[in-house]
Amino acid sequence: FKLIFLTREEIEEEIPITFQSSQVNTKGDRSGNSFQSQLEAKISEYEGRGSGMVFQRVTQFTIGFYRIRDMRAGTWVELPFKNKSIVNIKNEDQRCFVWSVLAFLFKDKVKNHTNLVSSYKQYTQFLNLNEIEFPLKIKHIKIFEKNNQELFAKCGYPNLKINVFEINDNETLNPIKTENGENNCDLGIYGNHYVLITKLHTFIKTSKNNIHICRRCLTGFSSEEALHKTQGIM
Repeated sequence: FKLIFLTREEIEEEIPITFQSSQVNTKGDRSGNSFQSQLEAKISEYEGRGSGMVFQRVTQFTIGFYRIRDMRAGTWVELPFKNKSIVNIKNEDQRCFVWSVLAFLFKDKVKNHTNLVSSYKQYTQFLNLNEIEFPLKIKHIKIFEKNNQELFAKCGYPNLKINVFEINDNETLNPIKTENGENNCDLGIYGNHYVLITKLHTFIKTSKNNIHICRRCLTGFSSEEALHKTQGIM
């Protein structure tokens, strides 16, 4: 999008805005937020910065599509960049998904050597891996979620949703499997290898005031109330 805002000095300023909207599967079904709700959120974000800017009109609208492939998780790979919001566990098996989820669930217990499998082996006994095969396919994550809700609750994360984002070489993300849950575990996948994204708002470089992230469009909001309003929850 390219939007025109009227500044406090009554000068028109054009601002480009990019976001990733709802996902569409091969059958044409749509999930996620509408273009309208996400656009309204972006407009509110700019108008709410104390700049006195007022939205006037849209001057350009471009749509891009990408196909989501059925990814499988594998052994460790090194990312092409360094980011403090990533925990990249050095596994030699095909269970990087499991190690990354355990790194999230037991982050308060594991303070050192967070990138080593040995730091999390003692917690595998609590997992229910029934009907789970490795390397894990994206579409089977919901089975894992259903099997382990009791563990999630015991760890302090009831109704936990596991979100997956494809990581690009330029440190951007493509939402693959996303839900805005009561609690969220955010995983990245790069070269068929899962990593834990510890702070999504830091990774996508939102402003320090907009730390409440919509997982579907990767837009930051200043409060949970604003986020839920955009999602139609309130």
